[in-house]
Formats: sequence, structure tokens, C-alpha cells
Amino acid sequence: MVKMSTIDEETFWAPNSPYTLVDTVCRFLLRNLSILATDRNNGIKEEISLPQSVSERFLSLYKDEGLELTNEFLDVICGKAKFSYGSVTLNDSEISDNGMQVLLRHKIKSLQLRNCKKLTIQTLHALNRNSHDLVRLDIGSGVNILPDYLHHNTIAFGGVGVSSMDSRYDSEDDDYEDESESGNYFQRQGHIIQAPNLKSLRVKDLHVKKGNNYFQLLLKPLPGLRRLELPGLNHHYCISNYDWLNNCINLVFLNLHDVEGVEKGVNELCRLKHLKHLDVSHCNENRGHFKEPMRFLEQLCLSLPLLDSLDISGTNLANMRTLECGIAGLSSRLTNPLNFLGLYNTLDACARDLIPARCISGNSTEEQILVAGRLYIDRVPLLEKVLNDLHRKVKEAELSLEDWKKALHLIITAMDRHTHEKHIQISGSASLFYVIKSDSHKAELNPKMKKKILSTLLNGMFAHKSDLTVMRNGCIILSIFRIPEDILFDYERLVRILLYTVKEQVEDDDSFVQRCGIFLLNSLACQVGGVQRELVGSLGAIEEMLNFISQRLSAGICDELMETAWSTMWNVTDETPSNCERFLKGGGMNLFLHCKNMFPEKKHLLRNMLGLIGNVAEVPRLRTYLMNSEFVEEFSFLLDSSLDGIEVSYNAAGVVAHLASDGVRAWKIQTPDRNMVLNRMVRAIKRWPIHSKRNINYRSFEPIIRLLPVIHTPQCQLWAVWAIANLTKVCPEKYCSLVEEEGGLHLIKNILQNPHAIHLDTREDLLNFAVQVSNNVAAWKEKAAVQNSAVPTNSASP
Repeated sequence: MVKMSTIDEETFWAPNSPYTLVDTVCRFLLRNLSILATDRNNGIKEEISLPQSVSERFLSLYKDEGLELTNEFLDVICGKAKFSYGSVTLNDSEISDNGMQVLLRHKIKSLQLRNCKKLTIQTLHALNRNSHDLVRLDIGSGVNILPDYLHHNTIAFGGVGVSSMDSRYDSEDDDYEDESESGNYFQRQGHIIQAPNLKSLRVKDLHVKKGNNYFQLLLKPLPGLRRLELPGLNHHYCISNYDWLNNCINLVFLNLHDVEGVEKGVNELCRLKHLKHLDVSHCNENRGHFKEPMRFLEQLCLSLPLLDSLDISGTNLANMRTLECGIAGLSSRLTNPLNFLGLYNTLDACARDLIPARCISGNSTEEQILVAGRLYIDRVPLLEKVLNDLHRKVKEAELSLEDWKKALHLIITAMDRHTHEKHIQISGSASLFYVIKSDSHKAELNPKMKKKILSTLLNGMFAHKSDLTVMRNGCIILSIFRIPEDILFDYERLVRILLYTVKEQVEDDDSFVQRCGIFLLNSLACQVGGVQRELVGSLGAIEEMLNFISQRLSAGICDELMETAWSTMWNVTDETPSNCERFLKGGGMNLFLHCKNMFPEKKHLLRNMLGLIGNVAEVPRLRTYLMNSEFVEEFSFLLDSSLDGIEVSYNAAGVVAHLASDGVRAWKIQTPDRNMVLNRMVRAIKRWPIHSKRNINYRSFEPIIRLLPVIHTPQCQLWAVWAIANLTKVCPEKYCSLVEEEGGLHLIKNILQNPHAIHLDTREDLLNFAVQVSNNVAAWKEKAAVQNSAVPTNSASP
């Protein structure tokens, strides 16, 4: 049976385990190439010599790390040592001929080039000079290193005619002469590719304009060829007869997918007595028309005794049937079935009975679709159809566990291999959603699998970030995962994509993509460290949120999106002074006033705005920007608010407490009066129920704990102690340990031990709340001790 072209499925589904030490070091160095490169960035440092295994891992891992393969990159990772590379794959690379010269000197055994548009015929010359060890060569679409016609005086490179009078070949080859002086260069040298040990050659979408003996020159110098693939070959008269196949009499594998006129070469095909796999399929069934389909199949079956794999997808070869056999022309194989038969896009042929094949590619069953997907992974038009068929199947019915795993592997392989094909990304992501959305399926994904899925998804979103459908599908799939935990490995890229959706995305009818972008940004800002919050700010999140809010305000709209935009800034500014400063410099406080005045009854809006301003107030050097009569009047007014339970009032009191903690001299405004505001704050605190459930999440108590020693303003102490008493009461598992670890309990005990140092007006309440904190922590410890004592041990009883 034909070997499927696919990413290693065993590796994809391997159990989760740490990366090897070599992989860990390689990934680190890939992200920090300056460690290896010279100061001038023109190669590797003299004192460094990379072993072959490390250099090979660099080449296999660079795409996973989101890097581009450039000439400079190759100068570093290939180093100066010469050794053999087993296999090199270059996809969507900006590498030039000079970079390929660096790479080819390492005697590559297997080389695959796809969409490397900067390569020219100079790379072919370099390849021929370094081809002794080459066993497999795969030249894909977007790689123009072969001539497209042979003609006296002129050779066309990459579809554009270049007069040899105006150019010379490789600067390293002084032997090359102008074509006008020596006749056609390739005809003169007697070969196009010189690789004496080549066993496998694949050239995709080769367009041959002219040259009667083109394929004689291409194939005759390759006597050891066992596998030949020319999918998408476009030609004129130069291969109208297929006598050039006589140069490949030992072929075992022949792929003539999407090649017209194959029927004319049936006699030459039948001379390939070693042939086991033959592909004469077509993507477009209108081009796959055979005049005598039954005779063509019968002649093949009777002449090729070893044939066990045949692909006739997209042709009319399967149109006819007989009572004896589901496909007329294959009746001789009923007693000796083919291992594989390709019947995708052949009307109803794949659903018939009496088909002489053990495995079939088609669109009738999940199994046939999955086989088609794995087999046609490099045929974009067919692959898009396969993914659409798969989408229909997974949407209609639950797949078995085995088929589910195969489907997921196929989808990720397709999307990973064809990042820049928009329709593959759309079809693939549509199926991906239905394949992984259930909890039972998500449970099967270990961290490495999640990383591969998310990396592939982000690659597609980055490549097509202006396409609404790609971005819509991507955002929906992202929402299935745990954000931010599952995406921390590629945090920056996702932030960049989401900010793009907020800033640049053309809105669809319901602004879905923009909404998702804001909601996901808010999720990304939750439960992350200061490094990530600083990164989000440095990438422009604060400015984008302020701009978005300003647009909403101008339109008179206050909705969940506006509230979430404020929430995002609240999260991003938490204990991150640089982001707080960005908020102030971006005119955030004036925007706060406008929003509050226009939407005074929007409780979630007010809560989120005041929470953010509370973060600003926690930064001592920024408090002077808040010491403004208009701002403080608003904070004071909101102390009496009962919107959203106590949250608006609580957040306003937090801002006031931090402003007042700097002392009387720092209160540089005449109105409102400092004592009046503080008295109002105390009145509000006394009104709050200590058992109030909270809509807030503290990562640290450090900003609150800083207020506990503020003896000169006991009202600040009162707010801080109440906050800790409340949080340790309603969520002891989370906050009791925090208050103890960060030194808050020690300061609480100091307050209890020195009651006479407290101002009489707040003494009773302050001591009461301090006792509650102490009792809450003690009760939590006692409960933890009981639970620990109930855990069995391995030690035997005495």
C-alpha cells in the first residue's frame, strides 16, 4: 500500500514527558541565537563548534519556535564544521541561493524544498556539486530551481526568460560559459540533475514550455531511481509520448497526479514490471477523462503483476461497473485484491460493493475520508474537499475514539503543513472545533499535544489575521482551552493577534471577532505574573483599550465590551506601575470621568473603573496624578454607592485610603476636605457586612498590608483590616495563608497588642476586625491540621 505522507502520528500521541536535555538547550538557543552568533551577526563564534546532532535539531525545531529560516540563521546553526545531514526540510523559507550553498556543503541525504521563492537555478548548480550522498529530492511548489525549457541561447528561470548574455552562473564555478557561446548548457553537460545515488525524485507543478529531450536529460542520468513523482506536471509536446519512462525501468512508485494524456503512455506504463504503486488521479474530474477507461485498467492489471496500490481518484476510470465487479476493468483483481485503491471524487464508486481493494480513499465513510486526508495531505485542492467532508462527518455524529484521534492528527497535520493556504485553515479549524470541544476529548490531550494544536492554530491566525472567518474560528477554538494556563508558552504572539483584532479587524455583523479579542485579552491578563502583565502593556494593550472605550463613549454605548475593556486594564495594571503610568498618560482619568457621568448607574462599569484606579493609587509616585479635586470628589461621592453590593464603595474606599496614607501634607487640594472624606469612608466601612461575597481576586496582600502600620491615619488601617477580615472569612483557603506568608498577621497582632495607639474614633471597629482576622487564620490552621491527621501514612502502627 502507498505510504501516507503525514507527521509522525506516534509522536503526536506520545505520552506527556519533559523535553530531552538536548531539545531544551536547543530551544533555548534558538530563542537566543545571539549567544552563538558573532557580534557582526555573520556566522557562529570562532570558539564554538556545534555537533551534528545539535545542528540537526536546530533545523527540525526552528518552526516550532516561530522562527524564520534565513541565511543568517543558517550561518549560525550550520557552523563551520562539515558533516552529513540525514534529512532537511525547508518550508515557506526566505533562504536564498547563498544560504543553500552553506547548507548543501553538509552532504544532505534527503532534501525537501517547498515555497522557497528566493531560490534560483544557482541552487541547482550548488546541489549538483554536492549531490553524491543525496538519496531523496523533493522540489515542491514555489521553488523555481529547474529550467522550464531547453532552447539554444536562452534559458527561463522561474517562468521568466533570462538571456545568458546578461548573466553567468554560480560565482564559484568558473567553468560556466555563456549559452550564446557554447549552446544549451544542460544539453551540453548531458543532465539537469546530477545525483548518482538518487532513489526518489519528486517535482511538483513543473511547467515545461519547450524541449523535446527535457525528460531524457532529467531522468537518464538517474539510473537508480525507484520512486518518481511529477504531480501537477504541465507540458506541451515534449512528453506526448511517454518513452522517457524507459529510463526508469526499475520504478516501484510512480505518481502522475493531475498529469494529462497519461492514457497515451499506457504501453510504456505496462513495461514497468517492478511497479507497485501508480497514481493517475486528478483534482478536477473534468480533466481526468479517459477515452477507454475499462481497457486502460484491464491492460494495467494484466501487465503489472506487482501492482498493489492504484489511485484513480477524480477520473472516469471507475464510472463503469459489472455484475462481477464494482469497477469494470478491475475484475481480474477480485481474487487478488489491491492493498489500496483511490476512489475519492469518483461519483458513487467508493460506496459500491465488490471493490477489489482492502483500503479505499473516498468520501463515503469516516474511514475513507481519513485515508484520503492522510494520502492527499500535499494536494491542497483535494485536501480542502477532504476537510469539508470531515467537517460534515464530525458535526453530524460522534466519532469513535480511534477515528477521533486520527481525525485530530489529520487536521493538525493539514493546518501545520499549509499555514498560508487560507481555505485549509478555515476548513481545518471548523473541523477542529467539533473534534476537541467535548470534555472527554479534551481530557485525552496532554500538554505537549495542546502546545502543538495551539501553535498550529496561532500560525494560521497570524498568517491570515485580516480574514474574519479564520480569526472567528480561531477565537472560538481558543475559548475551549484554559486561558492563560494553556497558552503561556506562546503568550506574546497571542497577545499580538488579539490586539490586532481590537485595533484593525473589520467588524462583522455582530462584532464577534472583536468581542472575542477583548474577552480573551481579559482572560490572558488574569492569573499571570508581572512579566506577562508588563509584556501586555508594552505591546500597547492599555492604549488600545482606551481607544476602544473612547469610541464606545462617542457612540453612547455602554455594554459588556466596554466593561470588559476596563476589566482588562484593571488586570493588566495590578501591581504593574509601568502600566498604571501608561493608563494615566493615555488620558485614562478623564475617560473615567466621562464614563461615570454618562453611565452613572452601570454598576459593573463603576466597579471595574475604580478597581483599576485603585491599582494606580497603590503606586506612591503616581498618587500625585490622582490628587485632583474633581477626581477626589468622585471617589468621595462613590463611597456611599450601593451599586454591585459593596464593590463600588469598597474600591472607592481603597483609592481614598491609599491617597490619605501619604499624610496631611500630601493632601494638596482644598476641596473636598480630607477629614470629611475620611469620615465618609469610615461610615461606609461600618455599613459593609463582613460576610459579603466578593467579586475580586488578590494575587498579593502586599498593597493592603502596607496600610496596616499607617498610625497617623487610622482610617487607612481600618479599611485594610476590614479587607483582610472579610477575605479570610469568605475565602480562607486562599487568603489565610497569604496574609500569614506576607507578614500581615504579624502586623495585625501588633495592632491588638497596642490598642492605645489607635485613635478613639476607630479603635473599637479596628480592634474588632483585627480579632476576626486572627480568629479566621486560627480556624483555618485548625481545619488544615485535622485534615492532615486524617491522611494515612506508610508507617506501621507500633
